[in-house]
Amino acid sequence: MAELLFTFATKLISIFTEKYLTLSLVENIDDRQITVGPTYDRPMLSRPSNLLPSIKPDGIIVRMKKLILMGLVSTLSLPVQAQVVMQAASAQLQPQIGRDANGYTTCGMRAVVLDMKPDVVEAYDFSLNLRLGMTAGAIKAGKLQTPGAKFKKGQFEQKVVLPGPTNFWIAKESEGKALIPTKIFAADSPGYILGLADFIGTLSAVTALLEGERMQFATRYKNQPYDTVVSFSGALSAEEAKPLMACLEGLINRMQEEAGK
Repeated sequence: MAELLFTFATKLISIFTEKYLTLSLVENIDDRQITVGPTYDRPMLSRPSNLLPSIKPDGIIVRMKKLILMGLVSTLSLPVQAQVVMQAASAQLQPQIGRDANGYTTCGMRAVVLDMKPDVVEAYDFSLNLRLGMTAGAIKAGKLQTPGAKFKKGQFEQKVVLPGPTNFWIAKESEGKALIPTKIFAADSPGYILGLADFIGTLSAVTALLEGERMQFATRYKNQPYDTVVSFSGALSAEEAKPLMACLEGLINRMQEEAGK
C-alpha cells in the first residue's frame, strides 16, 4: 500500500505541473453519480451551491516534490488545545465511487463512528473524497445523536447536532500531524461542514482507512471546552476494498491522461 501511495503521489507531480495547475477548483460538487455500499440514511457530500472558489497553484509543485523526496504527507497542524481521547464503540466504513462515461470521477471513504456515552450515543459521520478536476481533497463532517435509553431499545434516532461543527481533523493514531481543511464551508446538509484539504494528505488518509489502520479524529464545535479525540479502526471486506483500490488507481491515471491533452 505504501508503494501504491508513492506511485500515486509521483504521478500527481506531472498532473499538477501541466493541466490541473491552470484549472479553477471546481464549479460544483454533485454526488448524484456516486455509487456506495450499504447506506446509513444520511446524504453524502452535497453540492455547496457554487461556494467553492478558485485556488492559486503557486508553490504546490515545490511542496509536492519535497513530499516525494522526504516521504512525508503535507498536512497542517492543529492549534494547541486541550483534548480528551475516547475509544470508539464501533466504526463502519463505506467506499464511495463515482463514474461517468469516460471512467472514474470520484473515489473516497465514508465512516460512521459510534461513541457510546451513559446518556447519549453519538454517531460521528464524515467522508473523505478525491474528485476529477479538483486540486484539493473534499471533507464532509457532522454528528448525530440518539438518547441512550432509545439506543438500548434498538432505536437509532439520528438527530443531527446543530449548529454544525467549526472544524475537523483526522490522522493516523501513530502520527502527530493531522489532515485539516484549509477552507471550510457550510454544507447543504444541515449540521455538516464541507472542507477542502491537501490532495496528497486526503489520498493518504483514504488509503490508511482502506488498510484498516488505527486512526484518530476530532470534530470541533463552537464553545466546546476541549476536543473529543476519537480513536477507531474499521475494515472493509475484500469485495469492498478491491473496487476502491481500482477507483483510486483509475482516477489518478485519468487525471494524468487528461492533463496531457
